Amino acid sequence: MLPYDIAKWEVVRVFCKDLLPPHDKFCICICPKTGLFLYVNSGLPAGRKARDVALEVRNFEANFLHKTSYIDTTRLEPINTDARVIEALKDPGRRLGQISPSLKKRIIAAVADHGALPVGLEDLVLAGEALS
Repeated sequence: MLPYDIAKWEVVRVFCKDLLPPHDKFCICICPKTGLFLYVNSGLPAGRKARDVALEVRNFEANFLHKTSYIDTTRLEPINTDARVIEALKDPGRRLGQISPSLKKRIIAAVADHGALPVGLEDLVLAGEALS
């Protein structure tokens, strides 16, 4: 069990001091049980495959965004016991709620279409709702 309470598809804003320059990252929880997240990035991902299938998200689709951003749907980031996430979840201002149903559908469709995630990880996204 994770040391914090978060729901699948919930967004949390996490400060990442290890990035250059250090900045906040929007993280979408995909698996509360194992602590796997999708990152929302202000630019396209670096890898060719990830860049080709990156999901563009405009600010009207996600009220927490200030500009067009991208979700790298080819990677799930394991931040299950990360102290940064635990601290962020203690601050109600960093808990940004659930993504919209339309964005959830777009993420699920992107993951189903590109097949870049290993089957077990892909299933976590495609399930739509949290697995117990």
